[in-house]
Amino acid sequence: MELKIGCRIILQRLSQLATEGGLRLARLNKDEVAILLGLPEKNTYMFVDFLEGEGYVKLFKVLGVHYASITLTSRGLNLVSSPSEFNREFQPPQNFLNITGNNSFSAFSMTGNVSVANSFNQTKSELREDRSLGDNEKIQIEEMINAAIKDISEKKEITPETSESITTTLSGSGKKFTARAIKYLLDAAVEAVTN
Repeated sequence: MELKIGCRIILQRLSQLATEGGLRLARLNKDEVAILLGLPEKNTYMFVDFLEGEGYVKLFKVLGVHYASITLTSRGLNLVSSPSEFNREFQPPQNFLNITGNNSFSAFSMTGNVSVANSFNQTKSELREDRSLGDNEKIQIEEMINAAIKDISEKKEITPETSESITTTLSGSGKKFTARAIKYLLDAAVEAVTN
């Protein structure tokens, strides 16, 4: 993931938290940052270090870890609150999807019994045969479906963490990939409900 895209995603989420509960509640712990970006924790360091260096976030450090959490500074909130400045500093990709928080795939929840072993087999089979996608794209989509399967089977809905991960993956992807991924996610949902 590009530095500026990851930073944009972090700042948008922190801004959302500030809007919901005030600047002092605009905090993400290291695990939440990793989930938000869909990366291992150690791969988040460059994003938070850059944002701290620019004065947009403050890192809270604990002995033995790179950082424990980050908070949005007033400078960061001012930047995000000014769309023209924010887009100039952290220009979204041409195909950027602004899907976060309540507008994410959390609305994609389902009820009923879903068997992980038998669910989504038809969708996965179609995905594997799709010649319009590369192998890496197919793997990414299948990982999103598998995460959704796990959530639905255990919790009867897609968790916010999985939703954020799906959103992050789609927001940094091309239009063709995003359209195909959404198609397969919806096909998987229909298959789960009808099984």
